[in-house]
Amino acid sequence: MTKRIEGIVPVMLTPFTETGEVDFPGLKRLIEWYLANGSDGLFSVCQSSEMQYLSLDERAKIGQFVVKQVAGRVPVVVSGHISDDIEAQVEELTVAANTGADAVVLVTKSSGSEKGRQQNFPRHPRYTPRTLPANVPLGLTNVRRLIAVC
Repeated sequence: MTKRIEGIVPVMLTPFTETGEVDFPGLKRLIEWYLANGSDGLFSVCQSSEMQYLSLDERAKIGQFVVKQVAGRVPVVVSGHISDDIEAQVEELTVAANTGADAVVLVTKSSGSEKGRQQNFPRHPRYTPRTLPANVPLGLTNVRRLIAVC
């Protein structure tokens, strides 16, 4: 059974070192700060996380790190898709699902080119919950609010 995701779920920042690497000790402190201040869940590897500047491997490592550090204390949601190509988005969402997150989120407004946005999740057969691991809920957001969780 999946955890219910509700309440205060901040979109996380990603701390970086002065040389531009992900600052994992800083990320650990940030996670603990969010939890100590009442977060009911965490949304990792999202647009405020500077995901568009990170490699797929870095996005995966951040998601895995957050899941491991949280250790089940609250639900963790992961996104991290940045590609215009539908096939690449499916791959990125699959990587996000494999971090161990409690849910994965598709940001519908970042579904690529204008043509891509017109063929986004609701109309594209490859964007179905069947594409991702069966035990990971898929949420949709248009950046301003969560639309749905499948």
